[in-house]
Amino acid sequence: MKSLQKTIEDFHEYVIGCKKDIQKEIAGPNRTFKQTRLDVYTSGYYLRLLEILANDFPALKKIVGDELFEHLGTAYLIRHPSRSFSVRHIGAQLEEFLESDASVEVFFNNEDIDLLMLLEMARFEWALESATVAKDGDQLTFAEVSAIAPEQWNSLKLSTHPSLTIHHFLYPIPAFWRHLLQGNPENPDLVINGKRTHWLIWRFNRQSYFRSVDDLQLEMIHLIQSGKDFSQICEALCEHLDEEKVIPFIAESLRVWIEEGIFSSFSVVDTP
Repeated sequence: MKSLQKTIEDFHEYVIGCKKDIQKEIAGPNRTFKQTRLDVYTSGYYLRLLEILANDFPALKKIVGDELFEHLGTAYLIRHPSRSFSVRHIGAQLEEFLESDASVEVFFNNEDIDLLMLLEMARFEWALESATVAKDGDQLTFAEVSAIAPEQWNSLKLSTHPSLTIHHFLYPIPAFWRHLLQGNPENPDLVINGKRTHWLIWRFNRQSYFRSVDDLQLEMIHLIQSGKDFSQICEALCEHLDEEKVIPFIAESLRVWIEEGIFSSFSVVDTP
């Protein structure tokens, strides 16, 4: 006789499509009855995962429609079955699936939908979802920064919040997302920009936020994340801005970013 643990493992394998020989373990008068019972669990399992995908990718679902999203989601779950007791990461490979799986071409063969736009929307929505469950950390306040002595600013180093990620899009994805889900009346033209736009995505007060940054601000964020101090950042930005414009540019960027919870902590070298 099989142990209960072994029966549970076999049932799990069956539900995710990896094993087909457990009918003998199911109570019932005949094969048809047993198969019906198994199908109820299997269908319920996939329906629940499809519901989770729809919650994680609501704009993507609106773009493709309910029926196509269900077909895509089912194909994705078959190709990338859940391997964890948590459903938190179930959508982590959806962008990769849309980009690389040959079967995706069949879904869009007669659809007037740009696959690149779907890839970018999937990336954006997964980044928003990931930010909500990312590692937690403190969020720096103006009061803490105001306490820094003027003579210590040159050695100031900032740490970004653990949830912060940086993403690049050719389509106006964040604006389109707002239009679809937040009732923004402005429907952006879905045309590819001449260059990629840069976006910060992070968590603040238990919500995901996003903000665009220009090329110089992106460089500034990279310098901060690489451990450069305030004086080194000023020196680097002087290669792109007139010297008298560097401090106001950095100060205004920091003011907005601190206000929105992008930084977690700071350090300075103590002065004698």
